[in-house]
Amino acid sequence: MNGQEKLGSIAFVVSICVIIGFAIVFSILFALYGYYKIKNIKNGHENITIETTLKKRYKKIINNPHTFKEDNNLYYELNSETKESKTYLRVDDTDTLEENVKETTIHTVYDSIIDDKKRNRKFQIIYNIFFGILYAALLVIFGFALGFRLGGEQLFFGNTTLMTIQTGSMETINDDNTYIYENNLTNQIEQFSLIGIDKINEEDIELYDILAYQSESGDIIVHRVIRIYTNPETNVTYYTLKGDANSTSSAEELTLTYDKVIGKYNGFQNYGLGVTLTYLQSNIGLVAIAAAAIFLITYNVTESLIDKAYDSQTLLISRKIDEENGLIPQEEKTEGVVNA
Repeated sequence: MNGQEKLGSIAFVVSICVIIGFAIVFSILFALYGYYKIKNIKNGHENITIETTLKKRYKKIINNPHTFKEDNNLYYELNSETKESKTYLRVDDTDTLEENVKETTIHTVYDSIIDDKKRNRKFQIIYNIFFGILYAALLVIFGFALGFRLGGEQLFFGNTTLMTIQTGSMETINDDNTYIYENNLTNQIEQFSLIGIDKINEEDIELYDILAYQSESGDIIVHRVIRIYTNPETNVTYYTLKGDANSTSSAEELTLTYDKVIGKYNGFQNYGLGVTLTYLQSNIGLVAIAAAAIFLITYNVTESLIDKAYDSQTLLISRKIDEENGLIPQEEKTEGVVNA
């Protein structure tokens, strides 16, 4: 290993350590933030803010408490001064005062919060679905990238193989390769692109097709057929391949046989997907996906616990507000509310 390769290895290790370090540090910091936030809420340090918000949001209920009883179309209204409840009956959109005065349960701030939570339940479901899809997407991306890496940077779909081109041997045209201009061969492949390779029979191979083959070193090479020769004595067909950007063919490309051929380029090429897959299947890419998943899980769990703490304290403070404004009997003591 020369000095440049050693430097590249060191930079690679440092990059992975930095990504893992950032994920761990930010996850710990956010978890600590959530811990102390929940502690402050339970100790009543947020009570004044919560109470102010509730009084502003449910101002109409506090100033003019009333309720509806839909099962028999009765409408109850409470006189804020005398605390006397009157009952009205809906008849053809006209409210008729009944002779008797009935007591009823007043619509309270506590009940309003419960009702609001029930109405907002669909938004919570959407929120949970969103994060569920996000986690599933990260899992799919991680599995896709890992499968791409374990498959030798190939993905198999029936008779089609997707792979990325790691060199520029098919990206540009060498001026010596005049046959490219003469035959108007414009299907060059950009480096790092994701391409499609189809399995083919030997009789389907034609001159100037782009073939993928496995070299003696185990690498997959994608080059163009520039010569086809069949030995009349052995009846074995040999193919000569060369990259459009290359001036010569490698030794093993001079007499390539069909058994080395993986397939033929089918014309599919996507540079963006190729670059993305090249990054994701790398060690840094896989670590980055895992780090993102760890931080998102930490964020989601922490936010959920904070919301539960807020909900619990909000309901307790709503009882206190209801008591202070005579919306529930004073003998029903509020327990658990910590005054700030």
